[in-house]
Amino acid sequence: MTSKISFSKLQKENLRHRIGTILIALFYFLLMILTLVIRIQGMMAEEGWRLSDMRDMLMFFAKPNPLMLPASIFLGVFMAISGFAYLHSRTKVDFYHSMAVKRQQYFDVIAASSLLIFAAAQILITAVSLIIINVMGFGTAAMTRSFLFSILYYCLIFAMSFLTAALAMIMTGTMVVGVLGTIVFLIYPIVIRWMPSMLGSMFFRTYADAPSMLNKLDYFSVLTVAVKGSMAGKYMVSLLIGTVLLSVLCRWLFVKRPSEAAGQSMAFPKVNGVIRVLLVVPAAMYAGGYFFNITIEASLMWMLFGVVAGTIEFHGVVEAIFQADIRALWSKKKQMAATMVAVLGIVGCFYFDIFGYESYVPKTEDLAYVKVVNDGMLQRKWIFWGEDSKGARAEEAGKTMELLREVAKSQRKMETENTPDAAYITYYLKNGAVKKRNYILTGEQYDAIVEELMQSKGYKEALYSLYTADWSKINNIRWETIGRQERMNLTEEEKQQFLTIYLSELDALTYEEMKTVMPTAELIVSHGSESQPDDYYFIYPSFTKTLAFLESQGKESRTVSQLDITKIEVIKYDEYANDTKYRVTDPAVIAKVKDHLWSNEFTYGPEAAGFRMNVVADAEVTVYYLENGKRKTLSVTPDEAGLSMLDIK
Repeated sequence: MTSKISFSKLQKENLRHRIGTILIALFYFLLMILTLVIRIQGMMAEEGWRLSDMRDMLMFFAKPNPLMLPASIFLGVFMAISGFAYLHSRTKVDFYHSMAVKRQQYFDVIAASSLLIFAAAQILITAVSLIIINVMGFGTAAMTRSFLFSILYYCLIFAMSFLTAALAMIMTGTMVVGVLGTIVFLIYPIVIRWMPSMLGSMFFRTYADAPSMLNKLDYFSVLTVAVKGSMAGKYMVSLLIGTVLLSVLCRWLFVKRPSEAAGQSMAFPKVNGVIRVLLVVPAAMYAGGYFFNITIEASLMWMLFGVVAGTIEFHGVVEAIFQADIRALWSKKKQMAATMVAVLGIVGCFYFDIFGYESYVPKTEDLAYVKVVNDGMLQRKWIFWGEDSKGARAEEAGKTMELLREVAKSQRKMETENTPDAAYITYYLKNGAVKKRNYILTGEQYDAIVEELMQSKGYKEALYSLYTADWSKINNIRWETIGRQERMNLTEEEKQQFLTIYLSELDALTYEEMKTVMPTAELIVSHGSESQPDDYYFIYPSFTKTLAFLESQGKESRTVSQLDITKIEVIKYDEYANDTKYRVTDPAVIAKVKDHLWSNEFTYGPEAAGFRMNVVADAEVTVYYLENGKRKTLSVTPDEAGLSMLDIK
């Protein structure tokens, strides 16, 4: 039927009937303004607050933030449910469909009115906030731009939430089912996003992270996008595309929706089978995962029980909702059986590793880079904050890849008790794909892999920032050895010379030396940037050119073994506070043990340098030594051999 009523008149009439919605939007406006005022007042009430803190807080409020994003989703869902609620009343449907208004036009009116209400509230919030901020003297062009960008982002979040709920309301015939459908549509992308991860973490020893392809599902979830509000710019395009596609789909279904669907559970019964399968399969998977996890992944039978029970239960519940009849719980048994077979098939594929996930290692010709990281390497990465590169280049990683292939073959056969190390592997392929694995390693496997990596220039560049940092921005280099820490007063030319010498010897540093030789000194490099904090480098006895340069600067490095130690004091602690304290003064024992002591004056312990030190006791060790006729003390940490020599159990 052709409309004889203008769009503006329809919109005014629609707004007149949505006073409750407008009042909720006004409450939202007042709540956000009060939140801003309270936060300003709260910060000003704090003792010692600074202007920079206030600016940071106001900029946080100006950007998409956790306060407004959930409210945008809630308002979108609420306005869609209230706007399309009439579809679930036969009397109201008959009334509206008898009007001389095209269905698509009435859809446009509801959608436009809802967006208008929300946008008006958002503009009011922004205007009042900017007035308050400018009166306080904190207004800037950057803050204004952030507020304007946030308006657009909140409106897109609102539109996605509104259309998601509208889709559920249009496809259903009762309010209860419509609300349930809205919840399902909102969380479904998240459920699908994490289902492979759940199964992978349960059945694969080498599981490390979700495939990068699954990360793209984040773009389809308005809840995920809202949570990641700090990355708003990244999701703007996906929100815009999603809004357009959902609006087209909702508008088309709104026109096609039969009038007699009001009061029925579903408005489009022909798609019930597809919807049922899409709901039951992940629900049964998670039911199986729940039972498997409560047995601490010890019994596959409970996983199967959960899958079977979950399929029967969820299939029956969904069908009962579809038919609005409790007796439908046991209907469509063939479809139930087919769904159960599908779910068991998916579980079987993961359990038996049908697709070879565990044994996968890319061919060398397909590889661009390989990155190997373990807990120790992660710790050292914080120390050196090396550039987050892709690790060793393929041409450098031939032997490493051979070792990784052997590791991959042994994963399911390996006993956990004999595997002290784990390594996180990232394969970067030439086609752009990224594959991640988490290998459990024996000590021998771990040592062999890291030894090969330490010969890779790419690996060292990824670990040590000095390879990639801008040396001209280094504003301070401190040298530290036992009993001394001094700033190195170097000219720009001397700094370039010193760092070049150090890196040339770092190039030759082997893993064997890292794990068996204690460093003699430490460098603390300051880069003059909050994003690039201090990093720490160790100097080994084999770094003869580096040590010679330091000596030319009057800085002679030394280790604990070079000290004139007169005695060693040991305090052993136990959980019952029965501490044991004794001293070692035998020169023969001191001469042997001094090579196994690490100075605690260094910023980081020996493990950070790669040194293999297995401390097995809770003890405090202090050495007393003479220097220039003066008695001095030094806190130290013994390695495993040192613990035995000092009789520390």
